[in-house]
Amino acid sequence: MNKLSYFREKNELTQRELAKKLQVSNATIAMWETAQRNPTLGKARQLSQIFNVSIEEIFFKNNDNEMLAK
Repeated sequence: MNKLSYFREKNELTQRELAKKLQVSNATIAMWETAQRNPTLGKARQLSQIFNVSIEEIFFKNNDNEMLAK
């Protein structure tokens, strides 16, 4: 499970519910969660606000707080 799906499930949201909040399709959420596509910076900001965590926490840090992407 990637971090995006982890935070979505932690917040008890389905892909459909999250998609509606972000005004994107369910397929878009699925592609983000499987790393087939990446959200825009604007959508990443919205995700961080919905989940109440930083963008870095969702997309760049692993469980040991090391950077995943540089």
